[in-house]
Amino acid sequence: MSTPAPALSVLDLVPVRTDQSTGDAIAATVELAQVAEFVRTNDVTTIYYETLVDPAIAETVAGETGAATAVLDPLHFPLHGSRLIEASAGTGKTWTIAALYLRLVLGHGSGSFGHVLALRYRTHRGVVDAPGWHGFAHVAAVAARLNRLVTDIFLAAGVPVWSLQPSASARCRAGELLSLQAGPVHEALAHDLVPLVYGDVALDEAQGATIISTEQILAYLAAGLRPARLVLVGEVDGVFGADPLRDPSARPVPHIDPDNWPTVRQALGGSHAADVTGGMAAKVEELVALLQRQPGMQALILSGERPGALKNALLHPEKAGGTTIAWPSRGAKGSHESRSAGK
Repeated sequence: MSTPAPALSVLDLVPVRTDQSTGDAIAATVELAQVAEFVRTNDVTTIYYETLVDPAIAETVAGETGAATAVLDPLHFPLHGSRLIEASAGTGKTWTIAALYLRLVLGHGSGSFGHVLALRYRTHRGVVDAPGWHGFAHVAAVAARLNRLVTDIFLAAGVPVWSLQPSASARCRAGELLSLQAGPVHEALAHDLVPLVYGDVALDEAQGATIISTEQILAYLAAGLRPARLVLVGEVDGVFGADPLRDPSARPVPHIDPDNWPTVRQALGGSHAADVTGGMAAKVEELVALLQRQPGMQALILSGERPGALKNALLHPEKAGGTTIAWPSRGAKGSHESRSAGK
């Protein structure tokens, strides 16, 4: 999920081309004096240079203007102030710039870790006795155990995730999530961390306890974060008219909107595996309800097993495949602008 991006400018500070007759490098039209003027006029505080670019040009401009220089690290780029990036051809600047504007809140489900135990103890139906509360504790433990594994994988890959335990603050009524402390999520984003939430147990004022899905948590957070896109990645590549894992002839539904939602809704089913949160039908219902509250937002459902699907969902959603769910903004007739993603 996204937060406001910084005032960011990207310039080829001194683009270089090669004279075909002499082989000499010739400076192109952008002069250092013009760049220095740009820095002063726009109150640029820092000039970033990519690791594949010689920092000499950035350092020269910085020396003339009083700006600082730094190596560009997209994962730790601060989301405040005015900044300038020195980007040259062949250094991957398209990907880098996309990463600068992509701010994520990540979430994962419990899979066989949590759902099997929750089904055994019927935690999602409420807790009324000592065995039920013991089951509640076991379900919480296995959900946290899986989260620890996921957290360690992200950290080992260089992604600065911060695991946030939903059950520590979540309060529900009859299975509906009423409140959740969102402050740590906002604080994490402010410090360039990636908040990581997960499906968990929760206290419930009507039935003692319940299970809250990752979709419920992300939908709750979306009210304050106002993301442009929510991406659900699973085994099945989108929404189908029947369970494709049971029926090979099941046809995909590439797009869900107000026009076809009543028909799609009738065809939706649950999960082929243990899933106390309702499977695909519940996920889509939750997403549609969210988009009805926040029209103009976009949701995508796709398979994580299809190479390139997630990358496209984040950077090129029109190429993502799977199923796109979109509710147009009130009075809007065209597509809305995309910024970033969620689950």
